[in-house]
Amino acid sequence: MSSVIEILVCIGILLGGIDEIRGNKKGYGGKFREAFELIPSMAFSMVGMICLTNFIAFVLEKGLAPFFHMLHMDPAILAGFLAVDMGGYQLAEKLALDSAMGSYAGIVLGAGLGCTLVFTIPVGMGIVEEENKPYFAKGIVLGLLGLPFALIIGGVLSGLSIGRILWETIFPMSIAAICGIGLAKFSGLTMKIFGAYVKLLRVVLLGGLMFGAMAHTLHISEKLGMTPVLEAMGVVCSISVFLLGSLPITMLLQKLLQRPFTWMGRRIGLDSVSMTGFLITCVSPLPTLALMKDMNPRGKLLNVAFMVSGASAIGAHLAFVNSVEPEMTGALLGSKLLGGLLTVGVAYLVGNNGKLEK
Repeated sequence: MSSVIEILVCIGILLGGIDEIRGNKKGYGGKFREAFELIPSMAFSMVGMICLTNFIAFVLEKGLAPFFHMLHMDPAILAGFLAVDMGGYQLAEKLALDSAMGSYAGIVLGAGLGCTLVFTIPVGMGIVEEENKPYFAKGIVLGLLGLPFALIIGGVLSGLSIGRILWETIFPMSIAAICGIGLAKFSGLTMKIFGAYVKLLRVVLLGGLMFGAMAHTLHISEKLGMTPVLEAMGVVCSISVFLLGSLPITMLLQKLLQRPFTWMGRRIGLDSVSMTGFLITCVSPLPTLALMKDMNPRGKLLNVAFMVSGASAIGAHLAFVNSVEPEMTGALLGSKLLGGLLTVGVAYLVGNNGKLEK
């Protein structure tokens, strides 16, 4: 699987690079250039957490890990509350008793639940227009309902048994259920809690970046047990190189699938913008959130539900996993794409045709 992805990325690099040389005539060159322009924003959100991974792991090992040991659970699951590319993977590696569970928690759980908690929900509520926030909240709830499908698929593809997956994810899935109920019944209070959580996370990210930069300048990173800031920057740059090809390839797919997507959308009650949103979300959920105002009600709900599992499936998350653990590419894509489609199916069946309850 990883070899196929790498070949496609190389094709995308050629497509984007050649078009950029020719003056960005087809738009692929712009996507090629965009990959490098993403480095500052990615570094700002990732480097600080990676630098602090050893310290956070030490605190969790002394605090919550013994409780998990008593229940015969792997404390690596705690890392699943962070996004895979915001320190979740590195933290899972540090906490894991079993390397397989560390990979599962850091990649599959972190790319689904972690990304939803620390990125999609807080950022989405800031981007989405006021009149669309009820659709966004309900879409997240529907997405959380389907999240177990994604976690089971990713776990099986990781080599874990279904029984172990269900037992190990009791805690995070309980939190996901509480978040879903909170968004459905107490949206205002829940978003205030998320807002406070995001502010705290920002302090941690920036604090880690500051200390990492100072430790590098003073040459004391190893003495403090910190991940060197240049090593963390290397992860960011590796992701950017991968995006050089994946962004142009995604644009090509979008063009090729426009007609079949439109045809399919008509048969399930979705407009063309809604259908395109699914593909865009696989690269980044941000443009899709901005397009919600142009979608019909059912499209809004299904696109947001898909984000819970499918966000950045062939974008930053795939790029990150390819740079740190390529053998987990199949588990990541299976979890995010197949799990995301099953989630859309659940949302389609119980979503009341996009109508909101009075």
